[in-house]
This record gives sequence, C-alpha cells and structure tokens, in this order.
Amino acid sequence: VDDGERGNGTGAALVRHAEAWARKFGLTRMRVRSNVLRERARRFYERIGYCVFKQQAIFDRSLDSPQAIRMDSSESVDRFVG
Repeated sequence: VDDGERGNGTGAALVRHAEAWARKFGLTRMRVRSNVLRERARRFYERIGYCVFKQQAIFDRSLDSPQAIRMDSSESVDRFVG
C-alpha cells in the first residue's frame, strides 16, 4: 500500500478481498510474507489476526571477496550437482 494510503483501511480491505477470493476457491489458509525490517507491516498483520509462522535469514556474499571459497582445480562440479 502506498505511503499516503497507509492507516486508512486500504490494506485491511485488500486482505479481506484476498481472503474472500481464496475462500471462493475452497482454500482454508492464507499466508503472507513481509520483510522482517518492515515492522509496521508486521504489526498490521498481527493486528488483523495473522501470527508469525516462521522467520529466516538470507545470507549474501560477494564471490569476489578474499574470503570466497575457491574450488581446487582437481574438484569436479559434477560431484555437487545432479
């Protein structure tokens, strides 16, 4: 939801619409995802009845860094991929 629209019920209306759409097709569960940095979004979802089900971290590293793991020239990629 756009910054200017937050707090006026737009998000809740969108969620209600999405839930109604899901029920129409016989679905019994709704799951949403939100970046953990978006604290307002988390409070919003909790306020309308959603519970945190899972948290995870995404790890990232530049392959150009000095600490990057390098394969030995004798290692075969085939050993690691199907």
